[in-house]
Amino acid sequence: MNWYRPIIEADNYDGLVCINREDAVFVSNFNRDWYRYRKNVEWKKILVETYSEEQVGDFPSFIAQELVFNERAWQVIQPLIATSVEPLPLICKDGKQYITLKILDLVDCLDYSRSVYRQSAGGFIQIDLYFFHEQMIAGKDIFWLSKAYHTVVSQKFKNIIEENKLKGLSFRKLCG
Repeated sequence: MNWYRPIIEADNYDGLVCINREDAVFVSNFNRDWYRYRKNVEWKKILVETYSEEQVGDFPSFIAQELVFNERAWQVIQPLIATSVEPLPLICKDGKQYITLKILDLVDCLDYSRSVYRQSAGGFIQIDLYFFHEQMIAGKDIFWLSKAYHTVVSQKFKNIIEENKLKGLSFRKLCG
């Protein structure tokens, strides 16, 4: 199976910023609490505004390269990933709705005996060559690679994005 890391094309497309500094801190802490400590925190209303990079895409950049979907992109991909994520609304002051994700499938599926990686003192790893235990991720189309601290998506996810000509997201092939 082919697996990919989705990359937000922040230099080419519009992005979102939190209107309130406290909201930016909340989002960062929310992600840290969930992905690092598995602590469940209730999402709150987050107000954002757009900043322009001249092109409007379907995946605006946001805090720490979080996946964010505009309404069209979310409608396209939601049927594929609905059981693996919790959609978290971002409210834009221009009235547009965006969705960021809390990925529910947190998986440590890296085959450490075959992968090439470096581990930091904090326990995170930077991976140069990926090999997965495929049986751990069979049937998944999106998951959070726990110790690497990033999102992984399936070939099916990538195909749907490309077939629908959604803009602002590229993919780095990890293995397969």
